[in-house]
Amino acid sequence: DFLRQFGDIPVILLAGRQEGYSSVCVDNKAGLRETICHLINHHHVEKIGFLSGPKTSQDAKERLDVYRSVMQQAGKDDIEDWIAYGNFSEFVEDEVEVLFRKHPDIEAVVCANDRMAMAVYNVAERFGRKPGKDLLVTGFDDSPTALMLEPHLTSVKADTKELAYLAVMEAAKIGKGEEIHAMVKTHMVVRGSCGCGSS
Repeated sequence: DFLRQFGDIPVILLAGRQEGYSSVCVDNKAGLRETICHLINHHHVEKIGFLSGPKTSQDAKERLDVYRSVMQQAGKDDIEDWIAYGNFSEFVEDEVEVLFRKHPDIEAVVCANDRMAMAVYNVAERFGRKPGKDLLVTGFDDSPTALMLEPHLTSVKADTKELAYLAVMEAAKIGKGEEIHAMVKTHMVVRGSCGCGSS
């Protein structure tokens, strides 16, 4: 309803999709796949939980699909019990605590964004676990939050400046009536929380 208000004015959506409208979105797959594979192949962890965003969020769904896919490829089929659902904020400690109580042997938590990783750090401390040491933690967005946490948070970088740049570059096509769907690539940024030495 909101988008229909614009009538014939060309519209491009950033970080969201809607049928009939152009969009520039973040590739939720490449960087997150790289990150989970890093935990499995480099750090040799098997018991990996996933802190997803809301079930109604397209980004959360895509990131959760990546987790399921990579874990199944690694031979882990029974993973639904290792998934918790948050709201993309730091106020998800209850959900994280349930995950920890269900799986006291959890080795790593992959978070669908950086803000929720804050909750993982807080809960880990209450459970006597040290991020980057005996609990590996990763986020998504590579937001300023990643550098506020100690150890600094390994995250997936999605460059919002590139998102805006791409939208401006594609604006001429949209003005001519074309519908475009562009993707901004993502990649892992390694820091101390995944168990690597750099902070």
